Amino acid sequence: MTDSISFFVKGIPVPKGSMSVIPVGGSGWRVIHDNPRLRKWSRAVADEAGRHAFPSAFVYPCEVLLAFYFERPKTVKRIWPVGKEGDLDKLIRAIFDGLTKGGVVSDDRIIVKCSAEKHYTTPQMTPGVSVVVRALEDGHE
Repeated sequence: MTDSISFFVKGIPVPKGSMSVIPVGGSGWRVIHDNPRLRKWSRAVADEAGRHAFPSAFVYPCEVLLAFYFERPKTVKRIWPVGKEGDLDKLIRAIFDGLTKGGVVSDDRIIVKCSAEKHYTTPQMTPGVSVVVRALEDGHE
């Protein structure tokens, strides 16, 4: 097992938003995410995480460092992305799920520390998310 891994997922980051319950047929219900782009983004995160996972997932406490990058709209002059890019906590949730599905962490509840920020890209950059996962001391032998 390694002490850390890092990778970049290309694409426009998608927040894991709220869920909706819709009726199906005459007597059933189905739960769906309110963002139709989430499935594709989640798959991209899980696939890239899987390419960087090692034979075993992180199983002890770890920290995650995230930097989300969005294209700056031509009409926006501000430095920080605070518009339609999504809530930071919901962007994080989508990544944590991808880390679990991709086999990087055994369960996202072992992530005990997280740092995340949103940025606009420069013309030379690609939108996406930079991910670093680092092992922390578990406190016992």
